[in-house]
Amino acid sequence: MTNWKNIHPEFTEELQKEWEGFGFIYEQVEEWVKDYGFDPHDAEFAIYIGDEGYIIDELEENKIRELREKYNKSIERNVVAKNSSLKRKREEISDSKDNNWKNIKLDLAPELVKEWQEHGFKPEEAKDWINSGMKATDADFCAWLRDTKEFDAEWVLNYGEVSQLQSEYRQHLLVAQQINN
Repeated sequence: MTNWKNIHPEFTEELQKEWEGFGFIYEQVEEWVKDYGFDPHDAEFAIYIGDEGYIIDELEENKIRELREKYNKSIERNVVAKNSSLKRKREEISDSKDNNWKNIKLDLAPELVKEWQEHGFKPEEAKDWINSGMKATDADFCAWLRDTKEFDAEWVLNYGEVSQLQSEYRQHLLVAQQINN
């Protein structure tokens, strides 16, 4: 595991996992911290920027500051998750864009894109799962929820007890491993 303290001394293992869970890789986070003033606690803010339709390389310092203020206000009102869900429901991507992973603005590492693709997820489906609270590294778990439990991301967001479902999934993996041994 690469030590992210080289990026910023406040990086803990938990904060690194949070960034990685959103699909960021070391080089991306290093750029965001060194070039754009982010700190190790800004993973969710980084996702917020993408959800708002912005690309970090195209933003000036004042715009980043403005977005941070807007984000902080939305956190105080606890509407980030609701807005993300509503925005996702309103979005329609044309068929020509359906398989373009760059259009979902999650900035997933190539190996994570591959995992989602191997499970038959289209870009927008992966985005829905991630926006429902799943991590970018949860492609296997989301495929199990979809294929075995027949749940979709919206159901998990609105009704799912994720910790209970994760427990069932771990049990499923243990049983499968015992059968294969």
